Amino acid sequence: MHGVRVASAAVQEPVPGITTSLHLHPNLLHLGCVEYGSGICRYGEVTRRFAPGRVFVLYPGVPHVFQASRRNPYRAFFIHVEVLGALARDLPEVIRLTDRRAEIEDQFRRMHAISGSSYSSLKLVGMLALLYADLLDISRRTAQPDERLTSIPESSMHDLLERFQSQPFEFPGIDALAKQTCMSRRSFTTMFRRMTGQSPYQLFNRLRMEHALGILSDGEMDVTRAAHCCGFANAQSFIKAFKAHFGITPLKRLKQDRKTTIVHE
Repeated sequence: MHGVRVASAAVQEPVPGITTSLHLHPNLLHLGCVEYGSGICRYGEVTRRFAPGRVFVLYPGVPHVFQASRRNPYRAFFIHVEVLGALARDLPEVIRLTDRRAEIEDQFRRMHAISGSSYSSLKLVGMLALLYADLLDISRRTAQPDERLTSIPESSMHDLLERFQSQPFEFPGIDALAKQTCMSRRSFTTMFRRMTGQSPYQLFNRLRMEHALGILSDGEMDVTRAAHCCGFANAQSFIKAFKAHFGITPLKRLKQDRKTTIVHE
């Protein structure tokens, strides 16, 4: 590698759910390596697992987001390399380390350890050259299976369902939900429907209607208060949505339920 400088060699300590903003580096090569824990990395239309045993390679100008798992957040090393001139894109986006995992992780660790010292600049370039050569060798010797996510991570799905069932019961929109899961709009909607059999709004509305039926059946609220509690502007809108979902108005449904209860008793 000619015409490079190590701009930074940092570590991200584990913080549950920590997410970077969507960003890009115009002239920086970005290398990431997880020591333990997990998360996801999204760039373009691709979402991949960010986990131990892999090195992520993000080339200059590629918008990307990293998000740590809420339950098992990663501790990761990130190296930013300033590129002077053209850069050969000879490394794949994800490199599986196989039997050399400990060795490569140690190189990331040592580069972070000496960064910021008075003599680190030239030494870091030498260490980077060795790391780059090793990654190139590994990538050429091993087949790199696709690491794209085939489903929304469990922790992210749990957060979405919790959001759908909580006040103020306002549907946040597909773009906001995709951003929350660090996925593209297209990938999010495709995976969501694959996992649930419904669109995000369909599931949101079903959960909201079931919540409304529950609080009405418990006698906690009348129709007007239930409408407000479930995010409707007025009772008329709520009654219309309730009838569209259950095929019957709220009051008729409650009368039905009471008759059924009396018969069973």
